[in-house]
Amino acid sequence: MRDVLNRNRRLYLRSLWMINLRWIAILLVAIITLITVYYFRIELYERGIYFVCLLLALENMVSVFFLRRIGKVKEIANLVNNPPKKIKQDYIRIKRTINFQILSDLFLLTLLLYYTGGVENPFVFFYFFHLAIASVLLSQKETYMHTVVAFFLFVILVYSAYFEVLPYYGLHINKEFVDIHLYKDSYFVLKNTVTFVATVFILVYLASSIGRKLQTQEEKYIEALEKLEEKDKIKNEYVLRVTHDVKGHLAAIQSNLSVLNSRILGPLDEKHEGFIERAYKRTFMATHFVRDLLKITRLRMMESVEGQPFDMIRILLQAIKDTRANAEEKNIELTEEIEEDLGIVVGDEFSILEITSNLILNAVKYTNENGRIKLKAIKMRDDVLVTIQDNGLGIPEDEKDKIFEEFYRGSNVKKIIEDGTGIGLAIVKKVIEQHGGVINVESTLGKGSKFYYILPKFS
Repeated sequence: MRDVLNRNRRLYLRSLWMINLRWIAILLVAIITLITVYYFRIELYERGIYFVCLLLALENMVSVFFLRRIGKVKEIANLVNNPPKKIKQDYIRIKRTINFQILSDLFLLTLLLYYTGGVENPFVFFYFFHLAIASVLLSQKETYMHTVVAFFLFVILVYSAYFEVLPYYGLHINKEFVDIHLYKDSYFVLKNTVTFVATVFILVYLASSIGRKLQTQEEKYIEALEKLEEKDKIKNEYVLRVTHDVKGHLAAIQSNLSVLNSRILGPLDEKHEGFIERAYKRTFMATHFVRDLLKITRLRMMESVEGQPFDMIRILLQAIKDTRANAEEKNIELTEEIEEDLGIVVGDEFSILEITSNLILNAVKYTNENGRIKLKAIKMRDDVLVTIQDNGLGIPEDEKDKIFEEFYRGSNVKKIIEDGTGIGLAIVKKVIEQHGGVINVESTLGKGSKFYYILPKFS
């Protein structure tokens, strides 16, 4: 949600988008010029056009330099650690970079049009694109400033040729029309000037009005999101406090029931024994549910995970060791295939150990006796891939996208296994994502499942 709320991040990414578009434009202009001159045999002032391409490339490099001085996308998006003063300074600097790009583009577009026919070039409407972009990204005042600049540049382009202040570079598409110079035709020049001015100001008025309404609407949405985030935070804190207290009470009840159930105080009456065992089992399940609820709530409240570099192989082998006894109870064959030198991962090693053990225990839980479970880990270029595959119950095809949701349990599982909170896989997914990884599942109903997660390696 913080990415949605971050105005600086959105502007930063849009500035990068403009840079990428400019690289494409440079390439297209160069290719079209080559095709026009050498294939269609149309005379163009190639040297001037390539000079403009060079200036566009320099503009891109300057823009990238400015953005790098501001910071990386992750740094810009950090609303937690960045103080309000820095956030405001970054916003001003990004806006300056966008203003620089649009103004530079207008000047260079004028120069490109000058070398390709001036007012006779049908692509003079390209001015409109930059002004439309300005209407979306910038304030109304800044947009009108760019509009006035575009107007003066267009007038200079048209009337410097009309009054022969500068040499004219025409588009000689047909030799028969070389002597027809529309740029000297008073009616043609005046008509195009009036059309350009009327169109550009109407366009900017409409675009800026719509842009202003969209920005107002966006601000309302952002304000609503901020309120929702604050309420969500309060709700999580409330759940954390309540569940923590409930867990304490349940632990006390479970402890007392455990004493009774273990017959330490003596044998139980047959009439009471069944009730005590059922109460103990239910309390045990409730305690685990509250524990998982506490865990997922804490994870929701964490923006990121901090940790130290750790050896992935050691964590995987420990997970196998911790769960082997559970597999042996059901006579399940638990094997591993781990490549050497998997690499180092940065994060909370206890969390990664816990979620890996959780995935293996899930496989044990939903695999019949005498089944098979295999943990496999391979190194990729920048990541580590870990898979846990079983030949157990499997997951219905239409439910695979839901199993990582909180409190969701598969329809085929609920019929066979009564206990389960439906939070375990949600915790696994949250931990993996907080470490910059991804998790997914492949499964066939009745044949088993393969869970796999990918974690980035420390470089």
